Amino acid sequence: MRCTRRVHPALAAGALLAALAPAHPVAGQAPGCAGQTGCIEVASFIATVTGFRPAVQGGASTVALTLEFRNKSPRPLVVGYLENTGVATDDRGNRYTIAPGEVGGIGVVSTNSFDPRFVLQPGESGVVNLQFVSAGGGAAAAGSSWSIEIGIREIDKLSEKQYRLGKTHLLQFKGYRGGGGAAPNP
Repeated sequence: MRCTRRVHPALAAGALLAALAPAHPVAGQAPGCAGQTGCIEVASFIATVTGFRPAVQGGASTVALTLEFRNKSPRPLVVGYLENTGVATDDRGNRYTIAPGEVGGIGVVSTNSFDPRFVLQPGESGVVNLQFVSAGGGAAAAGSSWSIEIGIREIDKLSEKQYRLGKTHLLQFKGYRGGGGAAPNP
């Protein structure tokens, strides 16, 4: 018997994030993130923060995040950003979300559709850019440390033009400092 978790589409983004299990290293495998900060490893891929930059643009506080994904599996890997799951929170309690159109390099998985454009062959890496905007819309007094959560959904290819949604991973990165760079707090 196969057990799957279903999330009702009416759940709010916060409840959806709470329903997702955080990504953890896989037992029994050589760690691809050994000694690296800003790196998360799951069974099929490794995600590493390669860029992090808070800023004020056009009167709104923003956070730019660059992630590099590397396929660990022996098959092509297709993943998408799970819509409404990207949240960045600073140490002042300001909340930043990913606005529509602020996802670059990766397709979006929504309640009714998905875009399988982000495909990595075995051993291949690819870069994704995400832009978070302050939830209040204005230029909030930004904090000095950020935590970021992003839902990533695997998309399983069944045939040349047929796909199905696969595993969901909640990637959590904590302790990122302003002023550029990708290194989190020690």
